[in-house]
Amino acid sequence: MEVTFCPLCNKNSFDIAQIENQSIITRVGTKKYPVVTVICKNCGHVFSNPRLDQQEIEEYYINYYREDFGDAKPSSAMLHLYNLDVKWVNSHFKNVRGKKLLEIGCYMGYMLLEFKKYGWDVYGVEPTTTVATIAREKYGLPVENCFFEEFDIPEHEENKFDLIVMGAVLEHIPDPLPILLRINQVLKSDGYLFIRVPNVANLILDSVGSIFTNEHPNMFSPDALRMFYQKAGFKEIHEITHEKWPRHIISLAHKVTNALEGLEFELVPGLYSEIKDHLNWYNNYLQKQRNSINAKLEHLWYPRKKSVILYGAGKHSEFLLEHTSLSKANIIGLSDSNHDKWNKDLFNLKVFPPEEISRIQPDAVVIASRAFQDDIFESIKYLKGYNIEIIKLYDPESTGIMG
Repeated sequence: MEVTFCPLCNKNSFDIAQIENQSIITRVGTKKYPVVTVICKNCGHVFSNPRLDQQEIEEYYINYYREDFGDAKPSSAMLHLYNLDVKWVNSHFKNVRGKKLLEIGCYMGYMLLEFKKYGWDVYGVEPTTTVATIAREKYGLPVENCFFEEFDIPEHEENKFDLIVMGAVLEHIPDPLPILLRINQVLKSDGYLFIRVPNVANLILDSVGSIFTNEHPNMFSPDALRMFYQKAGFKEIHEITHEKWPRHIISLAHKVTNALEGLEFELVPGLYSEIKDHLNWYNNYLQKQRNSINAKLEHLWYPRKKSVILYGAGKHSEFLLEHTSLSKANIIGLSDSNHDKWNKDLFNLKVFPPEEISRIQPDAVVIASRAFQDDIFESIKYLKGYNIEIIKLYDPESTGIMG
């Protein structure tokens, strides 16, 4: 890991907002890292310090175990979000047929497929090898398996892009400014940039896991994102939130000048204090969520220990084991639809195919995933016929929050 100055203003004056631990699961093993989240006292930007270094990042994305890995589609909720993004972006363009679009971090290409329906000439870059291969081979999409830093900048204006799309990507990048400057060079002179990121000024999510992880070295408020735009030669023209997705910044910016290095920007007075107060509230809110989940699960270990299979062999299971008392129960294994994980040991627990749950006969199955819980529940609700309790931890529809 490496220490860093503020990625926005390059100052070294900050307050610590949260300290947690995180296990990162890859094919080469599970590693535990501290997650230290800080707020810059000068500009109010929120970032990780220390953060993963470049070698750790590359190893992570090459070997990452995605929870919706392989041929599995994203959750129905995420597909809904992608459709909202695409529809909103296209509402700002009159005629897109033949215009060139590049998605950075395109995953399997679901957003690209939606944009293609509107007539965009679509391209993608994706650093995770397996999903990039699926995008190319299963969906026939022109996707390069690389980091955007390795993507060639077109020499001529006619070969550059009219629109670049980054949905839930910028928060994963340690140094956003060089990426935004590179985007500036890849875009045409009148090009546009779409970004969706979590809103660190509006963190409302009923999860036991913190939004602050080593995969999120930068977390943006709307004001901080606009300051990054200014430094990289962009001007925001629209910003919204989607209904039922209140913690996301949905932003469209226009390239206003060619920029090869960071430009001047204006600080937002009071942003540091505003963000600090909100993160204090969020930490208290997060602890209440963890207490609530403990109360929901307590019958699994009191008055007697019950046998439990945890459905989901990824970060949400790690969150539950790390931040609740679930380990007091008799956890006999994990289950996951990702066949790449079957018969592996994760968190010192064996991963079983879902079809084996009825044979194992646990007292209960706890669905760890938040985004996929309804899809998972539908796929395993037949287990009730075996007198196996199925526990959903989150109820996003009733709270009006989907992500």
